[in-house]
Amino acid sequence: MESVTPSQAISMIPSGAAIAPGGFGSCGHPDLLTKAIEESFLKHGKPRSLKLLFASGAGDNNGRGLDRLAHSGLIESAVGGYWNLCPKLSAMGESGEISAHNWPQGVVSKLFTTIAEGGPGVITKVGLNTFVDPRFEGGVFDLNKTKPLVEVIGLKGKEYLFYPSQKVDVALIRGTVSDRFGNISMRSEASKMDALAQAQAARNSNGIVLVQVEAIQHGKINIHEVDIPGHLVDAVVTSKGVDHPFTYGHEGCPEVEDIEYKEDLGRIRIVNRTLEELPVGPYQKRVINFGIGIPAEIGRSMSEDQRASYTLTIESGVVGGSPLFGNSFGASINPDAIIDQAQLFTFYDGGGIDKAFLGFAQIDAKGRVNVSRFQDRRPGAGGFINITASAKEIIFCGTLVATPSGCRNANSLAKIVEHLDQVTFDPSYSNASKIKIITDRAVFEIDSNGLILTEIFEGLKPTDIRKLTDADFEISSELSVMNAYAGSI
Repeated sequence: MESVTPSQAISMIPSGAAIAPGGFGSCGHPDLLTKAIEESFLKHGKPRSLKLLFASGAGDNNGRGLDRLAHSGLIESAVGGYWNLCPKLSAMGESGEISAHNWPQGVVSKLFTTIAEGGPGVITKVGLNTFVDPRFEGGVFDLNKTKPLVEVIGLKGKEYLFYPSQKVDVALIRGTVSDRFGNISMRSEASKMDALAQAQAARNSNGIVLVQVEAIQHGKINIHEVDIPGHLVDAVVTSKGVDHPFTYGHEGCPEVEDIEYKEDLGRIRIVNRTLEELPVGPYQKRVINFGIGIPAEIGRSMSEDQRASYTLTIESGVVGGSPLFGNSFGASINPDAIIDQAQLFTFYDGGGIDKAFLGFAQIDAKGRVNVSRFQDRRPGAGGFINITASAKEIIFCGTLVATPSGCRNANSLAKIVEHLDQVTFDPSYSNASKIKIITDRAVFEIDSNGLILTEIFEGLKPTDIRKLTDADFEISSELSVMNAYAGSI
């Protein structure tokens, strides 16, 4: 292991290399390394034509993370799970400037382990009958310029999707501290993400592993704190705390009382109604997943009894604690455990989630949901496809309409629509026993017939809801009226 400068580290990266960048959304990205790549490319024109493979694309929607690499000629292609926080890179895929693919986040996470073990790829039902299915869009941004890599295969009379392995020439990872043997501890990172699997994938692809840490300690790291063993590490760059925030939203790990919340009447109403889906009980092992956006805010409003009745998880590998949101999503305050992201997705895919709380962008009359591409945005599926494919109960949380700032009734931005821009979830292929949609005005349920209005906030009528939707829905014969909780909408 060498201790080098950022420029020395990236000089080891050849043009055309396949890169596995570390990080999960707003957490754990090695910014010193991607900044050095950007500076070298702009100054010297190399490295260039890089190929990216990432589960959750790191960024802050303001130029950090993978968007540092969003330059013409620097990136050739990218396969990623979540794109929302690196909009410049996403725009390059949207325009066809790079070959871009959106695969389920959990699949990409598991793919690193498969690459490390020399396997041909990941075989799974995750993604069937969604836009990732090659019989639809194949997970590509531009079908006119990019050929899908995903295949449908048959195995013992059942259909699966095959996601092929990709070579990893370079893993760019962030840890907290290294010793002089190259052993890496992630003791102060928000999560472990895919760091170990990425390092092993690069090593077994005859590639290299470059790690950003805060410091190098003189003595050997305690064996119980080593997250990446030194034999995998080629070079270490020390940040000395610069470009090494806990998350893009918080420089250091905050305390609960330090978190500022957006006080919005609609969001408060959604959160309060959603909390009713968490009855108190003696079964502490019931597992919850909170998605990004409004769902991530529910955890901080849970009562102590509710917290004692459930185990909270975030797909970055975090178990327990108080989930953070916004530019800190993926981290939690005082978690109970932090495991590898792929291992948590293994648990998820096997049906381990009792209740999943997720956002939505569009829903049609059949109850199909889109979160991955709408209007001029392509945030990508993230872990949504994995989670909805296996969760026992699914609760979608969000406003009934998407409105510009200062405008509360824009029918042109209805979220219950006649036609989806993309299908990210189809309830016809779900194993969930209950699927609900909780909005700031009404609650719907999804059954085999489609969308059913089951609850409405006091002061509103079903006709008011119909005026704000572009798709039809049934009205339950047992329609109930809820207290308004907070102000009028």
